[in-house]
Amino acid sequence: MHSRHWFQLTALAAVLAGTAPAQPVTAGIDATRTAQPIAKLVFGGFMEPATTRVWAEMLYDRKFLNEINSKPQPAAPSGGFGRRGPQPRWMPVGADAFVTMDNKNAFVGEWSPLIRVEAAAVHGISQSGIALRAGRAYTGRIVLTGSPGATVDVSLIWGPNPGDRQTVRIHTLTSDYAKFPLTFTAKADTNQGALEITGTGSGTFHIGAASLMPADNVSGFKAGMIRLLKEQGIEIARWPGGNFVSAYDWRDGIGDADKRPPRRELAWGGLESNDMGIDDFMTFCRLLGAEPYIAVNTGLGDAHSAAEEVEYVNGPATSRLGQWRASVGHPAPYGVKIWGIGNEMYGPWQWGHMAPNQYVEKHNLVVKAMRKVDPSIKVIASSATPEETSWCYIENLQFASFAGRERTNEKVPFPFGSKHDWTGAFLEHSADYIDYRHADHYNNHRYRRHPAHDADRLRHPFGGPARFI
Repeated sequence: MHSRHWFQLTALAAVLAGTAPAQPVTAGIDATRTAQPIAKLVFGGFMEPATTRVWAEMLYDRKFLNEINSKPQPAAPSGGFGRRGPQPRWMPVGADAFVTMDNKNAFVGEWSPLIRVEAAAVHGISQSGIALRAGRAYTGRIVLTGSPGATVDVSLIWGPNPGDRQTVRIHTLTSDYAKFPLTFTAKADTNQGALEITGTGSGTFHIGAASLMPADNVSGFKAGMIRLLKEQGIEIARWPGGNFVSAYDWRDGIGDADKRPPRRELAWGGLESNDMGIDDFMTFCRLLGAEPYIAVNTGLGDAHSAAEEVEYVNGPATSRLGQWRASVGHPAPYGVKIWGIGNEMYGPWQWGHMAPNQYVEKHNLVVKAMRKVDPSIKVIASSATPEETSWCYIENLQFASFAGRERTNEKVPFPFGSKHDWTGAFLEHSADYIDYRHADHYNNHRYRRHPAHDADRLRHPFGGPARFI
């Protein structure tokens, strides 16, 4: 490196530290010279929440976390993280009184819908707003139990006319839940298709779970997304988030997908089906040829759970958690080397958020427990610069309803070595428990300071506009 470049970097460091006046920064590119190739793991993909949009499932709430009735949904709050508009929902076919949520004979989760049938009218449930394409095949399954006198029809609907549907009839119900395969081919394009599950006859039937996917899905993933991500050259994939991970229990995503419990998704105010768990993520990485990067929960999670997660993923089939992995069809250890420890734990919106002096101790406990299971893993700490943490505590024009966001009268950006300096806290207390550091860095001109500081606008060190970058 030329001495001129050393001087510029030294001047830059002095400016950032506040020990010297701002200096102009210049850079030159010599296109005739080449250097070492950029490491392939620089370019990767990041997925949030656990069951992401690369998953091919077309039904929302397919394991019935929400109650089914025709009452209007409450208006969704507006603005800020954790706020989403109305989601697709199951609606009764016929009168509401014929659909109840039964928690005494639930297939998975808290309850399962119980449909009372009669010979004179059709009763059941339906979900609309499904995008269908003419000539495309769809496959799925439904889990049912019911009275011998009940007959169930499962119909894929692509139009308003009686002939605009294809129906699979099921009339072999028993007192035990059983899975029945579904296959359909749509005859027209629509973005308002529907799946209808109805019954006639006598008695009742329960719906334990339902599923619908394009028939060309690849191990449950959208074929087109797999193709596009491979074309992009994704070399490393991070899962399962994001803010999501701080309230996620990895154990919910293991085994029979229909028996994995649906959960309230706390970070974004949605629903998590747990259809995509660790084993599915590893399949995804294999399909892409990407290095897996697993994030562990250090929000509401604990060191014991993180260590068990490492053992499930990397332990031998003879270990306790390795036996669990083998029992669901994956006897060989995955050998995942890259592990993220938490996500944006500096943010007051984060579930389990702590002050830096507390969180570094939790980080150390988690990493100690994980390395005890597999000393070869590499861990990435969840950290942030003082400038990044500054906007968490200032009035924010875009996200005015951040839960837990505070105002502060302290000078921003927060100085190095202050109580808000996460990077400094990690270097002081956790250096032996970090292999790499993950520092989120957002650039948004809408971030502004507390009104008390409006007269003293924050300037970029090099004279740019007021912003955090």
